[in-house]
Amino acid sequence: MDSADTRERVIDAARSEFAERGYAAASITSIATRADLAPSALYHYFGGKSELYEAVFSATADVIWHRLHEDLDEHTTFTDAVNHLLDASMTFTPEENAYNDFLAMIPTESRLHPKFSHLLTARSKYQDAAFGGIVDLGLTTGELVDIDRDVAIEMVRSAIMGSFFERHFRPELTKVSVRAVRQLLLSMTDGDRHHS
Repeated sequence: MDSADTRERVIDAARSEFAERGYAAASITSIATRADLAPSALYHYFGGKSELYEAVFSATADVIWHRLHEDLDEHTTFTDAVNHLLDASMTFTPEENAYNDFLAMIPTESRLHPKFSHLLTARSKYQDAAFGGIVDLGLTTGELVDIDRDVAIEMVRSAIMGSFFERHFRPELTKVSVRAVRQLLLSMTDGDRHHS
């Protein structure tokens, strides 16, 4: 089997294991079983669990946040960007849910394992770029008025990331959560001044 394919299979298996069990409870043996490999084979690709966790973060964050940036380029208004993001989140595949579940645990894991605190900083940079892009769009179109850019970014971040975090623990409330976030974020807009 191709080495790159095997590495990707290990990362996928580890993502699910870390999302479900957390860093401390995740085991190399369980990850190897999920990837259909011998535990010793994992060490051919990764030096240990810590290195594997960081590789999972990089692969996961790049996919999620890069896709969000690409999606933003297709929208010309804050309202469209918010609606698209929330609509897309309602149709996540099981694989995409595993990506979100993994990323939702980064703040907790960073607290429990300070060696991963730099991942929280990296996560914030991804979010700043994505949510800053959404807010800048709203400021440019005139949908967002009389609001400080930094405050608006934090409002968008808090609403969207809070919803993603909660759905990790209470997936049955996803529809209600998305509806609430949509209403909250769109209430920030000034419909009278909006020009699309």
